[in-house]
Amino acid sequence: MANTKGAKKAARVSKRRELINKSIRDSFKNARKEVLKAAGSKASKTDVSALYTKFQSKVDTAAKKGLIKANTAGRYKSRVVTKLKTLGF
Repeated sequence: MANTKGAKKAARVSKRRELINKSIRDSFKNARKEVLKAAGSKASKTDVSALYTKFQSKVDTAAKKGLIKANTAGRYKSRVVTKLKTLGF
């Protein structure tokens, strides 16, 4: 348990940031799943392209906020593009 006023505030802020970070992380992971699911179900190229753009935006946001590193964001995007190319998109 936090003993000082500053430590109590830090605990509150940490809990709040944890929820925000979890939300951002879940959003880009779900966006990735949506892209791959659409590609697997042979959706149109425009639909897959729109979903990929949304995914790319969410990953870049996570990197910008420091949730993941820039190279990790690039790796996520690269792997999805590679998967899309093998599926013919």
